[in-house]
Amino acid sequence: MALANMAMQDPQTNRKFVFRKLAKILGRKNSELTLMFPPTIDELLSEDENLVINQNKLPKVNSYDDDIIHVEIHNKATDNKAKFAHIEAHKKMMIFKKINQAMFANQQQQGISNFKPVQGQQQQPQQESGVVVASGHGNNQEEL
Repeated sequence: MALANMAMQDPQTNRKFVFRKLAKILGRKNSELTLMFPPTIDELLSEDENLVINQNKLPKVNSYDDDIIHVEIHNKATDNKAKFAHIEAHKKMMIFKKINQAMFANQQQQGISNFKPVQGQQQQPQQESGVVVASGHGNNQEEL
C-alpha cells in the first residue's frame, strides 16, 4: 500500500493500472474490474491494432493516441518485427509531442471532435518529424 501511495504522488503514474492492481490484490474478479474500470478508447483501439500486429503488419501511429496506453497494450501482442517497430514509433511520437508541446496542447483542447473524415475517401497518412501518423483511425497498415 505504501508503494501505491508513493506512486500516486508522481503525475506520470498510470493511476488506472495502480487501481486495477490494488483491486486484484484485494480479491476483486476480472468482471468486477472491467465494470469498475471500463477500457478507454485508446485501450480498445490498441487491442484492435494488436490483431494487426499479430499478423506482422504495421498499423499507423496517430498523433492523438495516448502513447503510454498504446505501448502498455502493444506489449501484450505477439513478439515480431511489427510489434517492436510500432512500439518504437509510439516512443518517437512521445518525443515529438514533448518537443512540440504547444501544438499538441492546442490539439487536446480542441479534441478530436473536430475530426470529420471525407466520406468515401481514404485518409492519407501524414509524415511528421520522421514518424508516420494517420489523421484518421482506420485500416492503414503496412506489412513487414
